This record gives sequence, structure tokens and C-alpha cells, in this order.
Amino acid sequence: MTDAPPSSPLRDHGRALAIAILGLAIRLDALRSPPVQDDHAQLAMLRGAFPLHRAPWDLFAFVRPGEAPALRADGLLPWWTDDRFAIAMFRPLSSLFLAAQLSLGGHRLAHAVSALLFASLVVVAGALFRTTLPRPAAWIATLLLALTPAATLPLLWVANQNALLSVLLGLVSLSALLRGRVALAHAALLLAALSGEYALPMLGYAVVVALRRPSPARLVATLSAAALTPMIAARALHYGAANSQYLDPLRVPALWLAQSPGRALALLGTALLGQTTGPDHHGSVFAASATATLLGATLLVAAFVLTLRRWPAALRAPAIAWPLGAALALLPVLAAPPLPRLLLPSAPGVAALLAVLCAAPLTRWGMPSPATPAAVALSIPLLIVHLALVPWQAHVDVRALSATFARTRDAVSRAAPEVSRSPRCDVLLGALDLDALHYPPMIWREAGARSSGCWRVLTATALPFTLTRLDARTLQLRSDGGTLVEPVALTAYRGSPMVVGQRVVTPAMTLTVTAAREGYPTELRVDLGADVDAYAWWVLLGGRMVRVVMSRMPAELRVPPAL
Repeated sequence: MTDAPPSSPLRDHGRALAIAILGLAIRLDALRSPPVQDDHAQLAMLRGAFPLHRAPWDLFAFVRPGEAPALRADGLLPWWTDDRFAIAMFRPLSSLFLAAQLSLGGHRLAHAVSALLFASLVVVAGALFRTTLPRPAAWIATLLLALTPAATLPLLWVANQNALLSVLLGLVSLSALLRGRVALAHAALLLAALSGEYALPMLGYAVVVALRRPSPARLVATLSAAALTPMIAARALHYGAANSQYLDPLRVPALWLAQSPGRALALLGTALLGQTTGPDHHGSVFAASATATLLGATLLVAAFVLTLRRWPAALRAPAIAWPLGAALALLPVLAAPPLPRLLLPSAPGVAALLAVLCAAPLTRWGMPSPATPAAVALSIPLLIVHLALVPWQAHVDVRALSATFARTRDAVSRAAPEVSRSPRCDVLLGALDLDALHYPPMIWREAGARSSGCWRVLTATALPFTLTRLDARTLQLRSDGGTLVEPVALTAYRGSPMVVGQRVVTPAMTLTVTAAREGYPTELRVDLGADVDAYAWWVLLGGRMVRVVMSRMPAELRVPPAL
């Protein structure tokens, strides 16, 4: 606790809520977003239109083990998907919660609930900051958390609402633990684990706090049991991810260890220095650099330690618990490619670390020791980056992401009048984003159109390729200098490279890799089950999804990049 004058808890909660509203204000476009990506699959599950049955508590079981071939044949998965591919998450609480929202009020209600969860998260974290940090640092930490880029996608993408729920419950557990309400701490952590995997990162904070309480070993064991029991049950029920870009440290420990340092550096760059990388972002405050990240992170941690050394001993332990918890929270998310949204569990600890440095000069308002010139010099660029540049970047990201999703959805929706049941299969020549890759039949269904019931995407490349019609039932696709399937698209659906001669048989066509480079297909033969005009052929061009008659096209056609 600090020695600052007491303040009304209700007034403090109101101020924290105002800060949360500011965080929502810079992301207003996110709260207006239509269904995107996995949202379409979950809506189809609730309507009984998903290829396989899913209960309302199981909306995150997109592909269970053994289901990949059937879903690939249906077209929900691309043709290059590994037979052993799986991505099924055990999130019964958040799944039921989301199902209720979508059933009662659709996506508008779900977005409103996401905003409420985010505001609650900021308010609960703000109370924790005020309990453990000097007041100037506590308020700056609350503001930094409200502006974190990690919250952008969970607010935009309804299917990612589970992240907000599980982190919020993890913070409730931490608050209960600090107040000595151990039973509530266990219950909240268990509910967090039933909401999503982010309960495991949140366990890191609880462990750090538990180590300072009586009987720490027993408390750590029982808290770990609360967080891990649902996950152990999920593993026994064959939930999880396999043969994809998600690296399970228990299944592929060597690969996880090999890729974790690079993933950790990318996430640290985003969290501490405002670097933004990955498809969640369309720009960056600073260009990502491993050297800059290492130097910057080392400098910030050293400055944090030196600052705390000047504090009274009673204030040090609560403050240092935050970055320690954030470091532990980072480890579990290294199983996934480094995207800013993965930093949501670490965001409270990172906000506390940065706030201590930013608030160091504010001794007049309650900081515990005179600031050194170095601390003052460091606080100014940190404030500029994290209170100005990073929020502006978040605003830009939301608008860019919303525009990207809207462009694809609008292109697919506008094509609905041309859709019919008569073709043997609807075939898109190329797609790069998930909406176009997986979900056009679901978007058409939402628009009132009924398609053939068969969907194929032949390529996922940002480069042109050549399509040659060898005869009425045979096509050849050849990359013009690149690959027909970009690395990010290939590794998302398989854990092994493709080889020459590899054949994929589906009900509508057979696809054979006839040339490959470093495991990525560069040439593909497509043997159709009927003449080309029995299929509906589609191409994404200039923000439009256009249907073409293949037999009227030249025998050799250069296809431009997709959207």
C-alpha cells in the first residue's frame, strides 16, 4: 500500500471507467464490425449449418482430430490441409456465454458485451494497481492498459471475446487473492480456465503473489490445480491443436523451443517498445528489430530495477510482482505465432512496469523517491510512445482491419445474386484472407443465397500465376516466380512440407502437386470430375468477386493476385 491520501473507492472506479471508455473510443470501428472469420463458423454451428454438429458449449471445436479430411472435402478447409490437422479449443463457459449473446441479440449485443468486459477488465486492473503501486504509477498503468494494442482484435472479433473474459476472471482471482479471499480466488481461476487458455498465463500472476503468502507451496499447488484441471480434461477429450502453426510444447517440444525465442522477441518488441508485427497490424510505431528489442528491453528492465532500489522495501515487492507475472504469462502464448492480441494476459504487468518508469519524476504527487535525471529522460519518450503513438497505431489498425474485413465480405456478398445450386462446385481461383478462403458459402447463406454446397480455393498467393486449360477436364496452375500457396497460408494448415506427386482427392476434383520449392507448391494439376463449365469459377478483382465462364477464357490465362 502507498502513503497517498485516501480516496473514495467509488470515485476511483468511476475514473477508471472513464479511462476504459477512452480506450473504447479509439476503437469505435471495432465495435461496429460485422461477423468476420471464425464468427461465420460459429453462427453456422448455432444455426445447424456447419458441416458437423456442434453443441452451444462447443463453438470453439472448429476441427477435431480426424475431422480434417471431411471438412476439406466439404471445402471449409483448403485442399493443402494436413489430414491430421486439428484446432479444437475447450472453452465451454465462454462458448455458452457467446451462444446466448448471439441467440438473444446477434453481433450487436456481442460487441456490447465485449465492450463491457473490456471496461470491467480495466476497472478491476485499476483497483489492483492502486493497491500495489503508488497512485501516480497506478493511474498511468490503468491508462496504459486501456490503450494496449493487445485489446484491439478481441474487441473487433467476437470469436476472440473469450480472451477478454478469461483475463478478466484471472484479474478477479488475483484481486481475491490479495484480499485474502482464497476460495474466491480459486473459483475465479477455475472459471477463467473454463473460458479459455488465457487462464494459464494469468496463473503466472497468482503464483507470484502466492509465493509471498503463508504456506506458499500448498497455495501454488491448489491454484495450479484450479487452472490446469480443465486443461487436463481437455487434453483427455482430445481438444487442442495439431499439425498447424500452433506448437504444442508437449507434442513438439523441440520445435517449440526452437521458435520460442523469436516469438518472445517479437512480443516483447510490441509490448515494451511499440513495435507492431504480424497480420493484426498494418503498420508500426517502430520497425521490428531483434537487436533493438533486446537492447530496449534490457534498458527498460534495468531502469525499472534501479528505480525500485530507491523505493522503501515495503513498496518494492508488490511492484515487482507485476513484471514477474507478465514474464510468466508470456510463456504459454509462445505456442502461437506472435500477434499483439496474445499480449492481453501480459498487458497488466507490462503496463505496471512502464508506469513505474513513466511516473518516476512525479515525486510531488506521491512517487516514493526523487527521480534521477536518467529516469526523467527515459519517462518522456515512453510517455510519447505509449500514450500517443501506440494509441494512434491502434486506431489506424482498427480502421485498416475493419476495411479489410469489410472489403472481402462486401465483395462476397455482392456476388450473392449470381450464386446458384446448379454448378457442381464453386471454385475461387485465389484467396489470401480467411474470410475469402473459408467462408463465402456461409456469407452467401447469410445473404439469402444458396450455393452448390461445394467450395474450393485453388491458390493463396500475393503473386500472379498462369492457368492453362489442358483439356475440358484438366487445368494446370503455375506460379510466376513465387509459390501457389504462401508460407503463412501453408503453415497455418499443415505441419509438414508438400512434395512433388502429393495428391489430394476430393469429391469435385483431384489436385496433384507437380512442382514444389522448399516444400511449397509452385505447380499444380487439377483433374475435374466434369467439364469446366459444370463448375462456377470465381476470381477476386478490384474489390469485386467476379464469376467467369472458363470455356470462354483463353486456353492460357494469367491470373492476377487475389484481394
